[in-house]
Amino acid sequence: MLFVRIFDFFRARRRLFWILLTLIVALLSAGASRIKIEEDISRIFPDDPRVNDLRDVFQRSRFVERLVLMVAQADTIAEAVPDSLVVAAQHMELRLREDLHPYVKDVSGRVGEDQLFVLYNIIHDHLPIFLDQRDFAILDSISRNESIGPVLEANYRQLVSPSGVALKRVIVNDPLGYSFLVLRKLQQLQFDPNFALYDDFIVTKDQRTLLLFIEPMFDPQDTRNNTAFLKELDEQITAMTAAHSGLKITYFGGTSVAVGNAKQLRKDSILTVTIMIVLLAVLLVGYFRQKRAPFLILIPVLFGGLFALCCLYLVKGSVSVLALAAGSIILGIAVNYALHFLVHLAHVGDVRTVIRELAGPLTLGGATTVLAFLCLQFVNASVLQDIGLFAAFSLIGAALCTLIVLPQIVRSGTAKITSKTPTGRRRIAVRPWMKQAALAGVVVLTIVFFWFAGDVRFNTDMSRLNFMDESTRAAQQQLEQINKGSLGSVYVVSRGADLEHALRKAEMIHPVLERLSKQGLVTRFT
Repeated sequence: MLFVRIFDFFRARRRLFWILLTLIVALLSAGASRIKIEEDISRIFPDDPRVNDLRDVFQRSRFVERLVLMVAQADTIAEAVPDSLVVAAQHMELRLREDLHPYVKDVSGRVGEDQLFVLYNIIHDHLPIFLDQRDFAILDSISRNESIGPVLEANYRQLVSPSGVALKRVIVNDPLGYSFLVLRKLQQLQFDPNFALYDDFIVTKDQRTLLLFIEPMFDPQDTRNNTAFLKELDEQITAMTAAHSGLKITYFGGTSVAVGNAKQLRKDSILTVTIMIVLLAVLLVGYFRQKRAPFLILIPVLFGGLFALCCLYLVKGSVSVLALAAGSIILGIAVNYALHFLVHLAHVGDVRTVIRELAGPLTLGGATTVLAFLCLQFVNASVLQDIGLFAAFSLIGAALCTLIVLPQIVRSGTAKITSKTPTGRRRIAVRPWMKQAALAGVVVLTIVFFWFAGDVRFNTDMSRLNFMDESTRAAQQQLEQINKGSLGSVYVVSRGADLEHALRKAEMIHPVLERLSKQGLVTRFT
């Protein structure tokens, strides 16, 4: 038999065996260390072309990736003091631009006069595009002789007033105010009337909260750099709140949620694998009565993990952290190979006999399990595909290590169980009435489980996939209170070969949105 011949070959050449094993482990470790760990939880969604297109639009526009920084009064009962919010926002904006410039691409939140005049010039230069038949009727009434006089008189009063300096350019270019017809139309596009401008900053109508928008340098999926960014941002917020008492500064956005998911996934992965290893160690020491047994059983598991990561690096170059989080499940399967080997060795006492008797069943059982995990490659979700590959390669490596490496490490009788005398529990288990009672119990429990299985309901709230700590969840609730449509909005994106084609597609969806609005399914669309 092949594995018996391999065992005899390396048993006679122990030095060659250790050299080859060291070289293989070194190569596997080098490959596994280069693999890229992806912590994007959105990879759990199907690889649908429409979802990919929408993700591409968001990444190009970057408006969804911005962090909303909320500077608010801590005391919600006291009188609003917007000037203190403006001072704190100016200091915070300065620190973001200077101290966090490696992580921050831009900070916005001010609407200056230059931006307003840019909008006005666009409207003035392309005025006919924004007008319809009703507007032309209004323009005709404004252009009459009896209407021109009052308009020019109002313009004169504006020019001699303190605000005339800012309005001079507007009045000179458009003395009759044709452009204001379009500006009133644009005002209808305001998504939420709960906002206003105070000293060029965006504040809520009650003037208790000021908003700044941070555009991070890195994508939300780059959680490694964003973790360092949010750590320094938290330090800046702590220093700012200490300097400006009575203020509360919070932030929310896709970046903060992604970093929270990554931290929790890493924490859960380490926790589950650690618990599994501890439980296995306790169980195995209690069964084999030897401290060495858990270490022998974990050798194929660790080898299989290195083998899987190296193969994934060669095949894909990256792996999802969600696939690694399933390591405790794969660990529970891979540990069975070494466990079967040592248990069989404890009863047989000869390594060659164990290899001869175990190679066939272990190879067949491992092949069926590996094929079952490889079937996940047909699932339209990249995370599940990563789990399938990681599990398959891990089990292949663990099986090969159990049949080739482990026999060279153990010796005949090393894992021998201290006593082969049947214990009280074993004597009870072999009695006929116990077998009949166990069979009856299984039948009864199956009926009970089948009865209650129909009451299981699937959780359709996809937002539950995201993990958010208390501070992030509180910031989300605060943002929802400020703007109820900020997080519950649905974005309709139209794509085309060029801008004109995309605009024509966008026009086709308007009748559908209007019908949904009349039915009460859509509160507002812009």
